[in-house]
Amino acid sequence: MDFLVCCCFGQSEDLIRAAIDRAYVDMASHTMTSFSENEYEMRWEKRFEASKVIRKSLSEYPRGEVIYDEWHKTVIKDILDIYEERIRYGQAQKWLNMTVKYLFVFDNILSESQKKRLADVSIFLEETDVTKYKVPVDSYVMKACDLDKAFGPWSQMNDDQYAKLQESLKKDFMWELENWVSIREKYKEREKKSYEAYYEKRIQEDM
Repeated sequence: MDFLVCCCFGQSEDLIRAAIDRAYVDMASHTMTSFSENEYEMRWEKRFEASKVIRKSLSEYPRGEVIYDEWHKTVIKDILDIYEERIRYGQAQKWLNMTVKYLFVFDNILSESQKKRLADVSIFLEETDVTKYKVPVDSYVMKACDLDKAFGPWSQMNDDQYAKLQESLKKDFMWELENWVSIREKYKEREKKSYEAYYEKRIQEDM
């Protein structure tokens, strides 16, 4: 498992950091255009500080009556405050929601003895209800739900658009987790000169 996690996430020593870092990559790929090449240090500083906020929010999740939606909004606001309009609400939701998604997956594939590696977020995982988790919105999900034309790019959404989109999805977190791979395969646009496109062409020819 450590080998597979390391291949997919870059490292397996700190699973919480692995989840946050991989979620950032999912969010930032093709959408992080607000920093120039000369601002790479600022870009890493913002990422570092926001990662700390996400981790702290997860590790200090309180026991008892906590409204997940309010917690979710607060963490996103804190991320946006750090970035000072360098990213949009749509990007922040993707980062946070994918982090939660990866932690949920880790929690479900780890053996009982290995779950101590998630000790810092154990209260979050114990106290939260998976039915309250938010769908990590991306272009594939929006296309699958016929919402891509109604809301535009997911990365550019503001808080009002995101709230309306969540109401319009009519799908929950577990649906996205169980169907994202097949949705991606259906809507992924492959480069014409890629091996993947060539492979599919040859498979069709050989059938």
